[in-house]
Amino acid sequence: MVKNNLDTISSLLKLHGLNGIINDPELNQRTFTTSGCPYIEYSPWMIAYHTEYLNSNTNVAENFTISVLNGHQPCALINITLVKLDSGEFSLLSNASGILPPYLFDSLSRKQKRKIAQKCFDFYLGIAKFFNIRELQFQTTFVSGESEGWFSILQNVGKPQFSQELYCDLSLSTEQYRQAIRDKYKKHIKSGLKLWDVQIVEQVTVEKFSEIQNLHLEVVGFATRSDITWQQLRNAINLKQAFAVTAYDGDKLVGAAIFSYTSKVAVYSMGVYDRTLFDDPVSHVVHFTAIEHMKYLGLKEYHLGSRCHQSEWMMPSDKETQIGYFKEGFMTHSRFKVSFNIQPEIDQ
Repeated sequence: MVKNNLDTISSLLKLHGLNGIINDPELNQRTFTTSGCPYIEYSPWMIAYHTEYLNSNTNVAENFTISVLNGHQPCALINITLVKLDSGEFSLLSNASGILPPYLFDSLSRKQKRKIAQKCFDFYLGIAKFFNIRELQFQTTFVSGESEGWFSILQNVGKPQFSQELYCDLSLSTEQYRQAIRDKYKKHIKSGLKLWDVQIVEQVTVEKFSEIQNLHLEVVGFATRSDITWQQLRNAINLKQAFAVTAYDGDKLVGAAIFSYTSKVAVYSMGVYDRTLFDDPVSHVVHFTAIEHMKYLGLKEYHLGSRCHQSEWMMPSDKETQIGYFKEGFMTHSRFKVSFNIQPEIDQ
């Protein structure tokens, strides 16, 4: 881990007029739960997962999850991760991606939200100056009625870049949803349900979970996650913070995916499918079964991920574009993800 930076972050927090408690696990979990925050990116277990993921991939990462206080009561959540690269330089992220806005409680007035958001932005710039970080990438999925204040702050200092995020409305009935998805997927789902034994997994033993790990290793050819991150995913399933969908051909596992969720929103965490069955509808039936289970859980929305058009500014790979096309067939609506690359003023 990055050593001796907690005091520095605490000092910078106070310097920028924010009263907050850093890395208190019980408080952070309570703040996340009571706030009704629908976004998995602020969930304590997901933050821990991404921090471990970064640390297992040669980076040195330290997360700072901050419960911001208004008086004595939490009013916002900050999720930032300081990463020391192999070059010795630092980077600032949220989880393993761009910096997220602070999650602001609905109980705050519009004026209070804007004031806290501005202080958080200045706090991030203060971190960049202290650690000589030459570029900050901010990102947020634009939600009408929620994102305008943060977007306005960023727009004053940078130029927005847009990409497409895909979602599924879980309030639709099964019949309504079948009408919304890509036409050829309907046939794939129907045949997939006949071909494979598809199961929803909400409690999983070490032995059963190892089947998913082994299939992932077989398909990818090398380990992409540490044993600790795999354990975190298994724990999330058993704690009802995630669930898996598996597809078997007899006794052989041919596909599996893990979906994480909050009280309102589910996200696609990982998936793996037997490559010899690439042209068969394994992944189609896994996703459809997962979406039906999300409805059963009473969730409101499923975030499938990025569309990754070839023309988008981040220049996705062919594989990312193909995955995005696959996911697009299950979406009912989309939103813009807005990214800002900002070069803060730092000491040379």
